[in-house]
Amino acid sequence: MKARNKRGEGYLLVDEYDIERVKIEQIKDIEALDNSIRQAILRNATERAGGEAEREPPAP
Repeated sequence: MKARNKRGEGYLLVDEYDIERVKIEQIKDIEALDNSIRQAILRNATERAGGEAEREPPAP
């Protein structure tokens, strides 16, 4: 696959088999995005650990 993407465009692997073309809008608040990602990672870690993970993610 030879990509000819503009900034913010690319491909996303879905369910390990399907590839979908995506376009990401410009990020207006990087801190809010960073916090959302940290919360999602923490939530996933908590679910995998059976609720034993820390409540607050470590600061960068």
